[in-house]
Amino acid sequence: MPDPYLPELTTFALSDDETTVVTEALKTSKPWDWKPACPVKRASLKSAKDRILAFHLQRHNHTCCYCKTGLKGAGPFMTDREHILPKSKAHFKAFSYAIWNLGVACKRCNMQFKGAADGFVVSKADQAAFQTSENYRFIHPNYDRWGDHLARFDAGMDEKKLVVFFNPTDSEKGRYTKEFFKLEQLSLNSFDEGQGLKTTDQLSRAAALVLELAKLFGQPVP
Repeated sequence: MPDPYLPELTTFALSDDETTVVTEALKTSKPWDWKPACPVKRASLKSAKDRILAFHLQRHNHTCCYCKTGLKGAGPFMTDREHILPKSKAHFKAFSYAIWNLGVACKRCNMQFKGAADGFVVSKADQAAFQTSENYRFIHPNYDRWGDHLARFDAGMDEKKLVVFFNPTDSEKGRYTKEFFKLEQLSLNSFDEGQGLKTTDQLSRAAALVLELAKLFGQPVP
């Protein structure tokens, strides 16, 4: 289920002008990439995309919907409006502007791993299943709560960093998501004496505790 502290999908609605131009866009061969000749329509389409981005940034607490990397203030060079069912696939084109098929992702997850892949979809033929959690092998940004499957501990002080991913309930979706997006590549530990941080330091003790918890849950330790 969606995080109860973030806005429900039903709270988002396009304006009349945005709806009109999106309807027109959906009749084209590449709805998301379509650029209307009319400047008023261009402005309405940009408004729709900008509001979709802002909505999902708020919904995912300014983090990537797949790896939870922070995107606060990251801007367009690090942040993508993510289509869960890839817009490049003809049979998913109709969902290019569907709010349930959109999210916000970091460039790494979206471009390096997700791209136009659709192997994470259980059934590609049953359109009714597209709006259900059960039809997705990874954690769906809008039909699953990320924290029900994975946890990310992320701490840092200057150049000292600790990033650890947990799957404390041994969630199947959590395992699939970690593997699909190679989340272990993001794991990092520079909290040690060799890096110049005293082990008596409060933050260092917290890092050591997190690593012990990771071991307790059988998680890989960086």
